[in-house]
Amino acid sequence: MSSKTKYWDERVGKVFSATGGCQIGASVWSHGEDLHNVILPRDRYFEHLLRAATGQTQSPELARWVEGAFMTLSWPDPRIWCNYVGAMMGDLGCRPSSST
Repeated sequence: MSSKTKYWDERVGKVFSATGGCQIGASVWSHGEDLHNVILPRDRYFEHLLRAATGQTQSPELARWVEGAFMTLSWPDPRIWCNYVGAMMGDLGCRPSSST
């Protein structure tokens, strides 16, 4: 068997990258840990998000802070002019392209 054939045979039914991957119908992993059996029962969403972004486990306190920052900064506050315009156009029934 040539090395080229072996290379492709090892990848049949698998999807992976430098940070993780999956074996179709079997498992998913991220940074060396099983997503369904280890990460999901242990981590909250933003803990996993930070781990996926940085490749390292961050403290739950930092993850909670990032989660709070995300929630408060991404809320569609109508006092911000672009959100105000979007809200007005939505109330008028305009298409998104018209509002933009």
